[in-house]
Amino acid sequence: MRCPRMTTDSKTSSLFLFFMLLFSTVAISQTSTTESSTDAFPANAYQNSGNSRSEWQCKHGYRKQGEGCIAVAIPANAFLDSNGVDWQCQWGYLRSDNNCEQLVAPDNAYIIQTVQGAEWVCNRGYVASGNVCSKIAIPTNAHLVESSYGDGWACDKPYRNNGGACLLVSPPANAYLTSDSYGAGWECHRGYKKDDDNCLAVAVPDNAYLDSVGYQWQCERGYQRDLNSCAPIIIPEYGFLGTLGRSWDCQRGYRKVSRNCVAVEVPENAHINRIGNNWECNGGFRKESGSCVVAQSR
Repeated sequence: MRCPRMTTDSKTSSLFLFFMLLFSTVAISQTSTTESSTDAFPANAYQNSGNSRSEWQCKHGYRKQGEGCIAVAIPANAFLDSNGVDWQCQWGYLRSDNNCEQLVAPDNAYIIQTVQGAEWVCNRGYVASGNVCSKIAIPTNAHLVESSYGDGWACDKPYRNNGGACLLVSPPANAYLTSDSYGAGWECHRGYKKDDDNCLAVAVPDNAYLDSVGYQWQCERGYQRDLNSCAPIIIPEYGFLGTLGRSWDCQRGYRKVSRNCVAVEVPENAHINRIGNNWECNGGFRKESGSCVVAQSR
């Protein structure tokens, strides 16, 4: 007996029923997963991207408290900060516990906003003294300066602060005024040196010159200092003037003995050392009592 063949309509109906059953199963599974995922963290929270379901963060404008998220309480004259978990006072207000109090600047002051909040600063020409801005008393021959320390003023040039007054600085002959706020207010010209309140000429001996500081001298090359003069450097035979020109050295193969250059006596199986003022043994020899003997192998 032959089994009846399925018609095209019957095949289509069977496939339709199969896919409907499969879709229902997937949908139920996803719904179950979503519900279990949602139940893993509290209201006004979300799952951290890429982390496990147990890790969550509160939404912007909420903060963690225990196992839940509560709304950030923002007082009057404040706004939510960029992180969304705290608040900041508006411009001109200062945080005080859980409130924002308006900052009132005293006379002759203005308000600025800093990282710590609002604060007031005295106008130019005034200085903070407690909770008020007092006018800076500027003496004669002085001017205001922008500084967070000191008196708020400085003496004009050529005056110098002396006990709160600006006194005239009178440089002596062969001197010039300086802009330094310390010292005498003047310096001697090059070739002169200070002597109390005067500038005396530097006595430069023969064969000498002023050094870079301008109030001391150095001997020229080939001369050396001898008290207050420059004496020529006497170079012995087999000697030469040193690199700096203030002393002498012996030629290679000679060494200094008092004020002379004496030849280095090189024994057999030896040679002049690298420096050139002594000798050392050749390879395979060792020094012993002023000579070079065969080095015995160990």
